[in-house]
Amino acid sequence: MLLGLFSEVSPSIRSENARTEYLSGIKKGSLKNFTEKDGQEIGDDAYGWNVSYELNEASYNGAMIVVNVKGGILQFIMGTTDQTFETYRDAFNAIYQSLKYSPRSTDTSQPEASSQPAASTEQSKPEKATFSPTDTSDATIEAISTYCDYLTMTQKIIDEYLVNYENAFRGTYLESSLSEQRSEYAAAFDEQKKLYGNMTKQKLSITKSSLVDYLKTYRDTLNDYINRMKALVQ
Repeated sequence: MLLGLFSEVSPSIRSENARTEYLSGIKKGSLKNFTEKDGQEIGDDAYGWNVSYELNEASYNGAMIVVNVKGGILQFIMGTTDQTFETYRDAFNAIYQSLKYSPRSTDTSQPEASSQPAASTEQSKPEKATFSPTDTSDATIEAISTYCDYLTMTQKIIDEYLVNYENAFRGTYLESSLSEQRSEYAAAFDEQKKLYGNMTKQKLSITKSSLVDYLKTYRDTLNDYINRMKALVQ
């Protein structure tokens, strides 16, 4: 189920007070036992949560994204009666990424400008360290926070696999297929860049858990393949 709603409200969803008031309004509406968790900013204009609720005597799990747009707030809720929403996270994210809207010209949640120059404020903000994984452990994969991090982690898993493949099969008949392997996984990574390359600066929110699970499975599948092939050449 996908619900869409536009509300002519002035407070920005970036304001904590506005979010609290907005969620309170939802809980008084037709969605019974509405519960939100894992709230997180999504870029500059939106905020998202994982949600659960009841509607027409059916229980739903899903996610909600609320977007600041010109003239108000745009809300999307996607839910499923399945026990998990994991299968639909990427689909819901694709819906959000496809939105075309006019952003607000001003952010009413922001305080008035101080007398200090903007440059001083910018200089006081600590710069976020670049995500540069040195391994493919669970902890490293779970540290991704943006789509850029996701792509970097994907490349790291592929690079590690190719090194392990070369080391495992050097001097065997499988060594000749290394070039083919490099081309195959370069093409696979290009497909990932097509999907997420235009979102590299955006934070992961409702899609993080599914992308983390995908990366772990991807890593394990490649490692298992090497182990199976080792058994054939011994």
